[in-house]
Amino acid sequence: MQNELTQLIKSNVEASFLIKNNLTRALNELVEDYTSQLDSICKPMGLTCKDNVDFEERYTGFFIFKPEWEYANIGFQFQNYNRELRFGIVAKRDPGKFPNDLRIKLRALPNNNKKENDWWPWHNFAESPFADWSKVEAWKAIEDRRMLNFMKQKIEMLLAMIGNIKL
Repeated sequence: MQNELTQLIKSNVEASFLIKNNLTRALNELVEDYTSQLDSICKPMGLTCKDNVDFEERYTGFFIFKPEWEYANIGFQFQNYNRELRFGIVAKRDPGKFPNDLRIKLRALPNNNKKENDWWPWHNFAESPFADWSKVEAWKAIEDRRMLNFMKQKIEMLLAMIGNIKL
């Protein structure tokens, strides 16, 4: 199949470059559509979803929150461009202003993969195929809604763990 694809590209160089040059744009539009889907599952839970996904930058992702959450959001963030998706509770702004008692409570929650900086008082890693959006498997998971189900499960899990903790 790789040989056939190589021959197809060689015989259609101009079209191949058009596809390559528009792939990022198409993926960005897919992210916009995905954010709308994610927001539609968040709304019934009283949550809002925003994204700042930019595959040219690090530390971008999806952020889930309630208006009354003063210090933290639920985050799904790429640590390395469109790879290494992590999820958890992330500081909304300067973690130096994050209340220490809140940080202690969040760090004590189960299954915390403690991070070396204060931005993430609770976090964990997304597993394959959800973690690496540079691979087609992640986009297939978006297409067939496994990604949406994965994020919904993680949001529900985090909400249950947070309980009455005021973020």
